[in-house]
Amino acid sequence: MQKITKPDHGFTVAIPDGWAEFPPMLTNSPYEVARFARRDHANHLCLVFRSPGNDPRKRAEAARARLATTGYDGFVLDDAALGARPGVQLSCTRGAWAVREYFVSVNDLVYCLGLGSSDPAGDAAAFDAMTAAFDIAA
Repeated sequence: MQKITKPDHGFTVAIPDGWAEFPPMLTNSPYEVARFARRDHANHLCLVFRSPGNDPRKRAEAARARLATTGYDGFVLDDAALGARPGVQLSCTRGAWAVREYFVSVNDLVYCLGLGSSDPAGDAAAFDAMTAAFDIAA
């Protein structure tokens, strides 16, 4: 894993070796502040969002509603940690594509670490490590 710090956005993310960084895609969300991906035998994606707010569950429920309109289903929303901070996790799928999104609130901002894979079983350990290593400077 390589740690990438984004001081302007107040976080550090751990990314598996071999993943590339791409500019945020603001057409996806005006709150997207980082994007990493890799394509090999499967597609792997990591997005970081930073939006105003202080209720991670409300933000996760809004994400669930938006994703449902684009064909995602199998939603699970549960308490979870992102790094050392308590928050919520939203999981869902669209065909073979599986998504995990983790939401936490810090100083009137909601951070979201979004992880997607077409090989969710193969990426489970890496995604667990990325989630555990995520750090927000507060």
